Amino acid sequence: MYFQIFVGVFEFLSGKKAAFIEEFKPSSAPEHWTEFPGQESVAKLTDQNIDSFIKSNQQVLVMFYAPWCTHCKSAKPEFSKAAHVLAKEAPQAKLAAVDCIKYPAVFENHNIVGYPTIKYFRSGVLIGEYHHRRHAMDFVHFMLRNPKSHDEL
Repeated sequence: MYFQIFVGVFEFLSGKKAAFIEEFKPSSAPEHWTEFPGQESVAKLTDQNIDSFIKSNQQVLVMFYAPWCTHCKSAKPEFSKAAHVLAKEAPQAKLAAVDCIKYPAVFENHNIVGYPTIKYFRSGVLIGEYHHRRHAMDFVHFMLRNPKSHDEL
């Protein structure tokens, strides 16, 4: 009897474990920013252009993400909406994103420890990490405040 219970529990857990692993396994599918309104206003950065983009813009908020990350998937549509608003209201304030799975050198060079990590740069200098809410208008208000130092974040 105990053996049957053990086998039943093992089969149940094995199926759950496989589903859990499959759900969080990194996807080889391409990222799909195209499904979000305003996505054309988000600069898609690579390991080749991230540094020059940050240096050539007055204000940049960069989302370092992984395509499989649930929190990143939630942040993308809000980040896209915010980028669209900022493109019209404050063109000097740029929102950008970089896939750290596709560009692992960026992950290492920018000391990313979790996803998404959102960092704020001003005139090419890292001011600090963005630790506020992740709704479109929160991103917009943050960029319109135009923080100049870490203390203003």
